[in-house]
Amino acid sequence: MKKNVAVISGGSSGIGLAVAEKLASLSYDVVICARDSVRLKQSEDQIRSVAPHAKVGSYPCDVTDELSCRKLFEYVKNNFGYVDIALNCAGLARPDYFQNINYEKFDKVIQTNLYGTRNFCFAALDFLNPEKSVLVNCSSLAGLVSVFGYTDYCASKAGIIGFSDALRQELKSKNVCVKVLCPPDTDTYGFEMENKTKPYQTSAISAGAKLRSADSVADYLIKNIKNKKFLIIPGIESRLTWGLKRFFPGVLENIMSGIVRREEKKHEKNN
Repeated sequence: MKKNVAVISGGSSGIGLAVAEKLASLSYDVVICARDSVRLKQSEDQIRSVAPHAKVGSYPCDVTDELSCRKLFEYVKNNFGYVDIALNCAGLARPDYFQNINYEKFDKVIQTNLYGTRNFCFAALDFLNPEKSVLVNCSSLAGLVSVFGYTDYCASKAGIIGFSDALRQELKSKNVCVKVLCPPDTDTYGFEMENKTKPYQTSAISAGAKLRSADSVADYLIKNIKNKKFLIIPGIESRLTWGLKRFFPGVLENIMSGIVRREEKKHEKNN
């Protein structure tokens, strides 16, 4: 009997690794990919320690390279079979003031987040289970609600939602369910890196929101991965924020602008 197969980019850490561990524990065959082959192997061993009876594989892959993505899915097909769940969690965020984000920095975020999503999806198409499969792209709550200091990141993550929505319409008749995961701030290595460049105004906005664990995001994704929801937004607070943005955008704008003004006055006073 064929086991379900899951492929996860960005699977060596954070949300991607948390999802991989949980799916392996649910008897999925799991393949993780990322650029760092050493860290990738360590994460593969970690998944095996959590789910010792699971079939686990790893493959070095750079989602900004279309050919690299193609080779990933060829490896999966040859060693595991058709893919039932393809989850793209590879991403990059380096928040800063827009005037500090030069073309190269902006391009790197767009290449990783938006083009990386395109490359992963394009490569996956020929290898998805033709009977039924799920393709999940990881955007962000910042793809729905733009935030001070994230001009490049918000552009890329909003683009993922638009891209995925159009792709969802195209693939529906081919038994592929396309979804988008929109997590809020999540306690991961990537979030630690964000804090190194984050403007103080951005930190003040983030301080008012609950920092979620990668495990809780993974649990919510898995709970909703086979229903009909297009947007998967973990956390009541995050869903309320999205509700405010949709139905009362002026209220949310005033709240966020008020935080920025207050912090700028404090900063001016202290300097």
